[in-house]
Amino acid sequence: MSGAALLKKARPGADVAAQEYPKALAKPALAAGAAETRTERRADKRYPVSWRGVIRVQAKATNVAYQGKIVDVSLSSCQLALDNNIHAKQQVSIFLELPRAHPGEATSIIAASGQIIRVSLSSKYGAFIASIRFDDFKGDSRVALLSHIESLAM
Repeated sequence: MSGAALLKKARPGADVAAQEYPKALAKPALAAGAAETRTERRADKRYPVSWRGVIRVQAKATNVAYQGKIVDVSLSSCQLALDNNIHAKQQVSIFLELPRAHPGEATSIIAASGQIIRVSLSSKYGAFIASIRFDDFKGDSRVALLSHIESLAM
């Protein structure tokens, strides 16, 4: 029986894999007690933040910058809330402004290059959320970001 035929035959709310779904097409079973979540695919833990951020799209004809708010960050990526809808799969330069560790200290700027992985409209933030993967850090930006993330984990 084809997968499409099984879908038509399946009862509403029933698990299709449990109703003779072909083994080659069925999802592999999870280990006992394991939960399937998005975070299992992530290399680094994300932390909620509220930092200023700017991306500069590296296009041939133009060099457009967008300012927004970093809503979460990890050592390998971040999510930036923007007022503008932008295209995914673009190469960008990204600048994150880390908050001051102590009053009177200067803010630190993290500079990196990366790629916009996806963009979606978020009702939670009332903005477009651009998921950005870091490909390369400028200077000691990676070390500074790691230090700041470690302080968030405490």
